[in-house]
Amino acid sequence: MDKLNLINIFLVVSRSGSFAAASAQLGVDPSTISKAIQQLESHLNVRLFNRTTRKLQLTSAGEMYRSSCADLIGGLEVCEQQLHSNQSLPRGSLRVNVPVAYGQLYIMPMMGRFCELYPNIEVEISLTDDYVDMISHSVDVAIRSGQLQDSRLVARKLTPMDFATCAAPSFLTKTKKITLQNIEKQPWILYRFLHTGRTMPIHAIKGKGKNKQYFEFSPKASLITTDGLSMVTACKLGIGLMQAPHFLVRDAVKAGELEVVQSYYRSENFNVYAYYSHKNYTPTKVRVFLDFIIDELKRMGEDHESTFLSTL
Repeated sequence: MDKLNLINIFLVVSRSGSFAAASAQLGVDPSTISKAIQQLESHLNVRLFNRTTRKLQLTSAGEMYRSSCADLIGGLEVCEQQLHSNQSLPRGSLRVNVPVAYGQLYIMPMMGRFCELYPNIEVEISLTDDYVDMISHSVDVAIRSGQLQDSRLVARKLTPMDFATCAAPSFLTKTKKITLQNIEKQPWILYRFLHTGRTMPIHAIKGKGKNKQYFEFSPKASLITTDGLSMVTACKLGIGLMQAPHFLVRDAVKAGELEVVQSYYRSENFNVYAYYSHKNYTPTKVRVFLDFIIDELKRMGEDHESTFLSTL
């Protein structure tokens, strides 16, 4: 019995959720995958998956075995990288999970240079705004805008999350100057949270420096959307004002498609973090990826203390 091969098949099946998907990924027949899982279950004398007509789901024993196997394979990869460290570039498969907008606007444009620098790392990036359990989905690095309460993970702060109030030049040419007295009465484009159904409140700023104060309000909306990129599109059309995270508006502001109409709002509860597994070792592929992202952000004028809005 080639246990290492069986473990590899088991991990692929646990990630893909079906024998068919695993067979396509590994380039073998589904029957081979099924027999391998049966052989492993027989050897362990436990059921690893609950099988239905639609999908496979790990049992509690399967979850425990998957976690141990992932650590085992991860340890082997690190050992191999250390053995090759003096002879070759970092290598291996790197699974990254990022929010849709941040991934499209920040991470994906960086990948051309990363792949050029590290051709032996195979990067798989999934873009979703939904919470993904990194451990059960074998994700190496996740980027999120909030603090995850998970002792299994290490958080590395990339940047604050600053909120910019923006409008299109076409909107501003036909609108009176935006002031504290009229900002609530302007037409607004609002963001609605899918999980609560509530719209994101707006923060206005008065004063400067140490005298800066914020007040919160919920204006009447001209347009509401559940997608950040759609907010930017609507704002460019001159529909109204918008308040959104810095990464959503950076390209549009730099291109002159949007203008920032008041000082940015920063909350201590929101930052952009990179998360990775809390282990005794950090795989080289994870370390070089995080270092690369931080270097690219610095090139863009952003770091753990500031975003591009700090320089405006």
